[in-house]
Amino acid sequence: MMFGWKYRAGGMIGTTGKINFTRLSAVTGVDYIKNPDLLNTEADAFIAALVYWSDHKLNSFADKDNLDAISDTINIGRLTENYGDANGFKDRAEKLKLYKKVFV
Repeated sequence: MMFGWKYRAGGMIGTTGKINFTRLSAVTGVDYIKNPDLLNTEADAFIAALVYWSDHKLNSFADKDNLDAISDTINIGRLTENYGDANGFKDRAEKLKLYKKVFV
């Protein structure tokens, strides 16, 4: 038996662990504990990302255009001193630059 597989990363940000699935269930009223694969659907994946974003107060960093702090929080779980050290940061920064041109 593989431990941890049931509550593996799911959703757009990658919700992991039973405690996070429990939190997500409490906030949404959807039983992700019994149905963790729901995070493979687009709507539930997006909802999970929104709950994470809200729980970790990422708007405070977004309002300051601090992609590094957002990336650190999501990928490392804490702020770090090194700029751009979160996994995928360079790609994320390039996409953000493109999206700002398109949508702003």
